[in-house]
Amino acid sequence: MPGWPDVINSKLQTVGGTSGATPLVAAAAALVDAAQQKAGQPPIGLANGWFYKAAKSQPASFFDITKGSNDLSGVGCCQAAVGYDLASGLGVPNWAVLPGSLPPPG
Repeated sequence: MPGWPDVINSKLQTVGGTSGATPLVAAAAALVDAAQQKAGQPPIGLANGWFYKAAKSQPASFFDITKGSNDLSGVGCCQAAVGYDLASGLGVPNWAVLPGSLPPPG
């Protein structure tokens, strides 16, 4: 099972999905924010707008997820497809490219 190794109750376990992805994205965004601050630039603030603009202007900012689903209830929802979809949203942030798409200070 893909995911991140984590120790829970003294036992090594794998954590995936939003339980693993959310802290990873938060940490990566905090590192970008710290680099912004060090460079004398404004903080990122709410990242949603930045993410959507980056996905549109610099598609390499995200790795597109095109296979799979998160249809846990069997209702036919949320199949991954090319581009934005309800299963994976914009995809996986490409932290090697995404910070370069920050808008200039306004």
